[in-house]
Amino acid sequence: MTLDEKKEIAKQELKKVFFLASNGVDVKMFSKFIDSIWHELLKDKKQYEDFCIEACGNVIFHSESSGEGVIDFIEIYEEKYGKMPDVWFMDKNGDLDRKQYESYHGDNKFITGWDCTPTHNCL
Repeated sequence: MTLDEKKEIAKQELKKVFFLASNGVDVKMFSKFIDSIWHELLKDKKQYEDFCIEACGNVIFHSESSGEGVIDFIEIYEEKYGKMPDVWFMDKNGDLDRKQYESYHGDNKFITGWDCTPTHNCL
């Protein structure tokens, strides 16, 4: 898979994140690759707002919020969308983080760190 293909998948995943967040799901953005795409989108305010509105009908804010623990939105994500694609487990350059990937596929509870969360003013 090319880097451009990975970026396109990451954008689709970001739309899913925004939809979940706008519906009250507490999403912890643990994916360094998807977060890097989010930061790219934030550079163009109009494009970003359009992206958000298309994804969920609301403008979603990038909130710095780091931590580590169980990523508990996964169950809700999987009920709606199925298993998370590999882009969730890639570093900011698009390379697979094997440890994270194997943890997700092997554990009942996926534990990792995050650096930010999506928020909005609707709830």
